[in-house]
Amino acid sequence: MPTTVEDIYKAYEEIEEIAKIGPKGDEVKKSYETIISGAHGESNCKRLAAQFIPRFFGKFPELHETAIDALFDLCEDTDLNVRLTVIKYLPNVVKESDKVAVRIADALVQLLQNETTQEIAAVKKALEQVIRLSPHDSIVAIFQQSLKGSPEVRNRTINFLSSDLNRFKDDLFAKGQDVEACFANE
Repeated sequence: MPTTVEDIYKAYEEIEEIAKIGPKGDEVKKSYETIISGAHGESNCKRLAAQFIPRFFGKFPELHETAIDALFDLCEDTDLNVRLTVIKYLPNVVKESDKVAVRIADALVQLLQNETTQEIAAVKKALEQVIRLSPHDSIVAIFQQSLKGSPEVRNRTINFLSSDLNRFKDDLFAKGQDVEACFANE
């Protein structure tokens, strides 16, 4: 039976309740799995999953791979609203666990090849957030993806680096020499 909106909201509430009272068990893990399964439901379930998977990502390290796979599936959805929702919330995954910054930045760079200006603007905003959260890992991923991506991805990545990144580079460089060294090395 497919996951419904009601299932996702119920799972969300269960995780929130258990988080308030203490340690989590298999019951709360099943609730998170329900949220993840929403990524394969109807459009409204997918949008909820895109919001809730990142919210609880850090609480379930054993489900990181499954959660990331579900989010990446949503990035390829045919519904523009689903894609916009998941793009908006992808930086929250990095907030919960910066160990996945490279993968998230890599996926966002690939999404620069999307056609709609609305989607490209959302990707650029998400990339900026990921870079601010984990500058070194994100910058490495951006340069690596631009080298192996299609010419269109390469051009859009260079455009992002030269214009969009330029707006907040001073903030990044204020974080220390590590970020400057990363740019120099890449």
